[in-house]
Amino acid sequence: MDALLSTPEYDDDASTQVAPPKRSPYQRYMDRQHAEAASLKRQVTELRGQLRALHAARELADAAHPATSEWARLAKSERKRLCESMTENRRLKVAVKEYTEHAQALSLLIEKTPRPLAVAMDPNDSWKHLRLGADPLLRYSGYHAMADRERQHLRSAFLEAGLVEARAVPHSFETRVFHQTLEIQARVCARLPRRLDTPMDFEIMTRVIWDIMSGAVLVASPTGFREVLTTVDDSTTYITTKRHYTLGTSVRNVIVKRYNEANRFVLVWRSVEDDELFPFEAGKDIAREVGWMLLEPCESGFLFKVFTKLQPFTSGHDCSPDEIRTYMQDLHGASQNELRMFLLEADKQFGAHQRAAFAKTKPEARAAYG
Repeated sequence: MDALLSTPEYDDDASTQVAPPKRSPYQRYMDRQHAEAASLKRQVTELRGQLRALHAARELADAAHPATSEWARLAKSERKRLCESMTENRRLKVAVKEYTEHAQALSLLIEKTPRPLAVAMDPNDSWKHLRLGADPLLRYSGYHAMADRERQHLRSAFLEAGLVEARAVPHSFETRVFHQTLEIQARVCARLPRRLDTPMDFEIMTRVIWDIMSGAVLVASPTGFREVLTTVDDSTTYITTKRHYTLGTSVRNVIVKRYNEANRFVLVWRSVEDDELFPFEAGKDIAREVGWMLLEPCESGFLFKVFTKLQPFTSGHDCSPDEIRTYMQDLHGASQNELRMFLLEADKQFGAHQRAAFAKTKPEARAAYG
């Protein structure tokens, strides 16, 4: 009875405990967002660690097999260039198809024989089609744009010619048919000796190459010579070359540009297809030419590489084997003549440098000995 009438006892600690407030949907949403962000940060950290590990492994593999890595890089570059070319070809095919359909539609409307439809071209893009306009600013940018594009193809060109490795390749000419036109590919890789064993060797050699290729020094030849049309700037010149071969006369206007890079000298040249200021002479076949030249120091002197693609006649007439053989004889003769003139000019400039150096030291020697 006392137990029933007595006051019940409560636990003070239990009475003070309050249940945590229920989180709102917005708070639960933010919790999930924070958790996902933290998870993504952890994944990014892990992936960066894996990427660093892969880079380190690749650097070790490249160091262990440098030749393999170089060829892999070249293959990747060639794949990229091929993809770009295929994309551009697809774009041009679509454009040609559209213009053809448009021309056919117009011919049906006016009931006349369809004629070629002139394609409007942006003057800023004319250099992409190897054309030079009359505007001075566009011409200047076009000179450099055409040459710089070929400079980007230097490694690919040497890969095609088999000149990537530093091994001797005798001067050779190879004939082939490209786009139903005779094309000559010339290549050479040679080691040139040092003459003075000083930095002047490289400077004089590059100057001789530039003077001859840019037309500053006229090279007399039975087939013709180079003539300067415009000196664009210190690194670029625009020349014309007329060649009188047994098969006929061909002419080409060529952009020549030099690149004085770190520890090497690069020269590229590219012919143009059309020029508003210097139009091609009527009755002469227009030739196409593109070439790359490299001079760089090596242990035994200088490594000299040249690769040229030449289409001497683009009028479309077929050349018989005898005609090709005759033209090759003309080309060999012109090439040998240019090599002879190169050596003569090199002797001339090296001799002038030595005489100038001797004349400078002679008074100093007299003063030293009283």
